[in-house]
Amino acid sequence: MLRHEWAGYAGRFSRSVYALAAGTILCFGLRACPRLAYNSMWVFFAWLILWMSGVLVHTCREWRRAAVAEKWRAFKRLIVGLTVCAALLSLKILDVLIPYTRLSADRIGLLGCNAPGTELHTLDVYPYTGFHVRANVHLRGKMPLEANCCYDDFDVQSGDHGFFVDFDLDNPPPKPQNEFCIVLVGGSAAQGYGGQSNAQMFYRLLEELLNQRLPNKARHVKVVNLAMANSTSYQNFIALNKWGHALEPDLILSFSGVNDALVPLSQGGSDMPYRFNGVIGLARAAWVSENPAVLRDFLEFYPSINNSLLATSIRVLNAADIGTRATIEYVQAQQYPGFQVLASAGRMYVQAFKSIKRDFSGIPIAIAFQPAAINSSAFWASYNSLYNQAVRDLQGYINTQWLFLDLNKSFRDKDLLQPPYLIVKNGYGVHLLNEGHRVVAQELCEGLLPFVSACTAGDLGTPAPK
Repeated sequence: MLRHEWAGYAGRFSRSVYALAAGTILCFGLRACPRLAYNSMWVFFAWLILWMSGVLVHTCREWRRAAVAEKWRAFKRLIVGLTVCAALLSLKILDVLIPYTRLSADRIGLLGCNAPGTELHTLDVYPYTGFHVRANVHLRGKMPLEANCCYDDFDVQSGDHGFFVDFDLDNPPPKPQNEFCIVLVGGSAAQGYGGQSNAQMFYRLLEELLNQRLPNKARHVKVVNLAMANSTSYQNFIALNKWGHALEPDLILSFSGVNDALVPLSQGGSDMPYRFNGVIGLARAAWVSENPAVLRDFLEFYPSINNSLLATSIRVLNAADIGTRATIEYVQAQQYPGFQVLASAGRMYVQAFKSIKRDFSGIPIAIAFQPAAINSSAFWASYNSLYNQAVRDLQGYINTQWLFLDLNKSFRDKDLLQPPYLIVKNGYGVHLLNEGHRVVAQELCEGLLPFVSACTAGDLGTPAPK
């Protein structure tokens, strides 16, 4: 009798579980078909509701007509269904709480997660140049990290290696004889962030203005944008060394200053790239020496697990703290008695441009100090120190083909460090809005036109600092 009861219970329970499993496999299996565009979780929830409804109806029927034993078995089936629902509800509660806990990936400090709208803020890691924007992405619509009061319908395209270019950087087309090539470098503001579309970013507008106003119409100006979000000028030097020579530039234009002042300030004066503490944390999570104490004790009995992906995945949960410790070690290793963070920022900035000049010794270099609205006295002390050191130490280095343009002063004097010229959030503003891109293009055109005209006329003089 007892065996019969258990066999009947097992049969009904198995049928219920099989029905749930079959529905789950069907929901997620059909999602693999490329022609079926739907969220499989919604289909799964619908199937779960139907399954739970069937279990509930069956339980109610047996509860009215069955004996106590049958009622108890029906109640057990109901408990199984409610447990599945409770587990899903618990996951949703955890999903809501994660951003406020140690499990949040924001603690690692890597920008972007490739979610809709952040594709162009999601960073790839390159061996030499560090972080790059995702390559060959065409984003239409909202960009949450560039939200502003003027527009939210963006249409921005990245190209090869994440640069805003429309050709293969590893195999660029031959340079026409009549072309005057300007290679632009810098960070996110130079790359064009904040602009509604590529056509409204200052690198495109500058090319149009120079071609309109250049006296020598036989020459055509082309601006190639090798600026990269999140980068400093030393990373720009590496990018120029890797991709710039094939472009045969006639002028190198740097729209920079903010990252070069801000990154060393935030990294204790070291040369560590911005947000790189997250990369170090994830890399060191592979070290068995980074095991927490409890895990270390456990793995003494299971040594093969210690060097497995399972143990690494557990250590990754602590990647933020691991990265913080590793960053402190790296920063302290670069400091020495009398070390000054402000002087370090300026020194690295100057060294970057001296390296560029040595690598492109016959090519004029123009440095445009970018406008910024940042509510931090420490930042401005670093920025002003960097500006003064650069003008003092670079002027006349190797040759006189240097030009300095202080666009930050120009924006400040004209009271343009605010919308609709600059995106300003919580006392921080670096990215240009459409109007800001237009003004920067005009300012750069005014500053570069005599320089470019002299170059195209074959009579390059000695430009004066501005």
